[in-house]
Amino acid sequence: NYREAKERPVWPTIKGWLSGAQQRLVDEYAPERIDLPNGRRAKIDYAPNAAPTIAVNDVTIVEGNNGTTNAVFTITLTGATALPISVNFATADGTAVAGNDYLATSGTLTFAPTANGTSTLTVSVPINGDTVYEPTEQFALNLSGPTNGATIADAQGIATITNDDAAPSFAISDVTMAEGNGGTTAFTFTVTMTGATALPISVNYATAN
Repeated sequence: NYREAKERPVWPTIKGWLSGAQQRLVDEYAPERIDLPNGRRAKIDYAPNAAPTIAVNDVTIVEGNNGTTNAVFTITLTGATALPISVNFATADGTAVAGNDYLATSGTLTFAPTANGTSTLTVSVPINGDTVYEPTEQFALNLSGPTNGATIADAQGIATITNDDAAPSFAISDVTMAEGNGGTTAFTFTVTMTGATALPISVNYATAN
């Protein structure tokens, strides 16, 4: 009757619905009791699990002189889950610009169910190499839209691209001219900058005896 059904212990009833393999998994990962050193058995009360969290790290990479080199972000899921967890990712410009300094990248990552508590996946973003002197540049990888109750603990990873190209150098020519017998004669020196640069470059000059 209703009273008997209402007062019946829930856990034995649920276990009765499980297959042998499912019951073994429950006993392995969520036992009802544990054996103590004194020979007694203790009952375990389980607190509700916190929702899994997702975070992305920061990375630093040397630009390189040609081709592409990958900036590899690590995305970490913390917390056991019986459900697959997905999260979206997309790059965003900072001082580094997509198409020039790196390749815009976006997509979705999916973490498989896990009882281990920590899982990691990676996202690789190609960095364009060149031989142009430029400052250190940055762009971001943003996370959004976690599924199945997960939350985002760190939604933005910063990639720092360090310059590995030599700064331009300057040289000035010598000049030989006849003095002349009157008025003035202009002596023209040629200043040469060697090396590609993405920055404006200035140099001071002054005559000396």
